[in-house]
Amino acid sequence: MFKRIFLSLVLFSISISLLFSFIMLLSFSASTEKEMLLQLENETLLLSHLSKEAIIQNSNLILHNRITYIDKSGTVLFDNGRDESEMESHLDRREIIEAINKGEGSAKRYSTTLKTTLLYYALLLPNQDILRVSTSITGVLSLLSGNYLMIITLLLLAISITFLIALALSRHIVKPINNIDLNNFKEFKYYNELSPLFLKIKQQQKDNTEQAYKWAKLDKEFIEVLDSINEGLIILGDNNKIININNSALKIFNSEFDKIINKHYLVLSRDSELNSLVECNEKEVIYSTNGKYYRMSINEIKD
Repeated sequence: MFKRIFLSLVLFSISISLLFSFIMLLSFSASTEKEMLLQLENETLLLSHLSKEAIIQNSNLILHNRITYIDKSGTVLFDNGRDESEMESHLDRREIIEAINKGEGSAKRYSTTLKTTLLYYALLLPNQDILRVSTSITGVLSLLSGNYLMIITLLLLAISITFLIALALSRHIVKPINNIDLNNFKEFKYYNELSPLFLKIKQQQKDNTEQAYKWAKLDKEFIEVLDSINEGLIILGDNNKIININNSALKIFNSEFDKIINKHYLVLSRDSELNSLVECNEKEVIYSTNGKYYRMSINEIKD
């Protein structure tokens, strides 16, 4: 029971910790993306005040992010990351569609060209052209990779603390149960939740006591009946062991009850006649001892 409680507490605590860490990572990632998008929006607004020629001439000096200038038909007029003549129409891009319909748009997707995930922000200019600025998203794992030693240390520390707390709680939970005296519940304090169990145990103890009393009474009556019979009577059970014998049979075999009960019948006598009666299913044999002769028979008692 202690091991089950301990392992359950450890697994539960670790699961909650991992779940909480996962939620925190997702929250941190979402917060980071939100800040990056806000930064892209501010940079795009600053660039929108410049002419197309100024943006093209000074794009590498103004920003380190990728800048794309697109006309209203979706044709790429300029891109500081690729040759615009090799680029297809951008009219089907989500951020471009939103910019045309709403004045601005944003999107996040994986770039097969740059082999990384990019965050895009597009702004519709007064001349109906579209200015788009994008930047690569730094993944959560990348952000944490520089601090992996600290993270591993904190994780091991958390697991150690969880282990110690689970150990202490398990001992605290099990201690009252281990100290319970099943014969005297009143002297021990136990959990109220266990009251139904203890009530059942009490009732079972009461039933067992009553049943034992009944069996003892029946056994006593049965022995009295056996002893009132003048003939010797032996009852054999599994493996031909003696499960009961009356006084008359004890006198015949000159034996004592305590020395032969639950023993093999051969402890009474190794006489061949007795053996043939039991082992060879003889119906009746004559057994002689101390100058006296006894007629013995055997009958099977069926349930």
